[in-house]
Amino acid sequence: MNALDTAIYSKLSKDPDLIADVGSNIFNMEIPQGTTASKYIIFGWQGGPGDENVCPRRLKNCIYSVQAISKVSLKAAGATDDLVDACLHNQTLSVTGWGCFWMARESDVRYIEAGPGGEPYYHAGGLYRVRLYKI
Repeated sequence: MNALDTAIYSKLSKDPDLIADVGSNIFNMEIPQGTTASKYIIFGWQGGPGDENVCPRRLKNCIYSVQAISKVSLKAAGATDDLVDACLHNQTLSVTGWGCFWMARESDVRYIEAGPGGEPYYHAGGLYRVRLYKI
């Protein structure tokens, strides 16, 4: 669902607090090779039941993972995650062709990943449920 990816990217990339924290280092699904920043935000569709046929209007029910990644510390990743949560949880979302009636964080994500050469990448984020209706 490209319209939803675009809407989430737009919401994150226009938030002044996130811009001050990570700049333009916001990516859908993967960080491009050669990117050297110490902080990133990565987001992507994780699943969900998809279409819900409970009324005459088409509904979508999606789960998105949104994670802050830091090369510095889990605390730094958590601070960025707090900004992401303020930007997304229970906020509005403008999705082309769809109305959004629900966007809420449902669970947290925290882990440390070994990067190239064994350097740690600290992840802090959440899973967000997004519910849409076709306009």
